[in-house]
Amino acid sequence: LHLMDSLFIERLKSNKNKDNATVCGYIYTLNRVSDELSYWVCENRGICKARIHTSNDIIIKPDHLSEIEQFYTHPPSQDRINMLKEYRKMKDLASSTEK
Repeated sequence: LHLMDSLFIERLKSNKNKDNATVCGYIYTLNRVSDELSYWVCENRGICKARIHTSNDIIIKPDHLSEIEQFYTHPPSQDRINMLKEYRKMKDLASSTEK
């Protein structure tokens, strides 16, 4: 999937129940929220400078997703995204069976 194919984020929770977003196989963590915008940083922020801004889960900055390709210093994390989704399913199932 090329970065230009996605204008929306997919939200998911980390293992520690923190807000994450995925875009084209890359994982972002929520950095801060203002009145109308959410600011996200690459989960590998120590080595990667990719950032996005969203409003209602729609990417509004950068204007073109191809602009952030230059900031990635690592490959996409699709395996980690799949692991986080499965972890969340198991955790949700465990909490629903406890009730």
